[in-house]
Amino acid sequence: ESIAVSADARGLGVGTMLLDACEQLAREEEFPLMALDVIGENVAARRLYERLGYQVTRTTSGFWVRLATLDDTVHRMELPLNAER
Repeated sequence: ESIAVSADARGLGVGTMLLDACEQLAREEEFPLMALDVIGENVAARRLYERLGYQVTRTTSGFWVRLATLDDTVHRMELPLNAER
């Protein structure tokens, strides 16, 4: 699934609230980890995820990434759910 925050709502904490809600649901279901993909050019989103404790665990690039995302790079970011923020 995908989530996004509209341009006029950015910087208001909406992204943090969305991720907090997703993480809470995942913890309730006893998932061990949250993982997400962010395209390379989306620096603002990557900074948000890093601020929330997510770390890049894999970077993928190449033809298929460009075909699917219109960007050259996709970063997989993960957060272990056993650690509270």
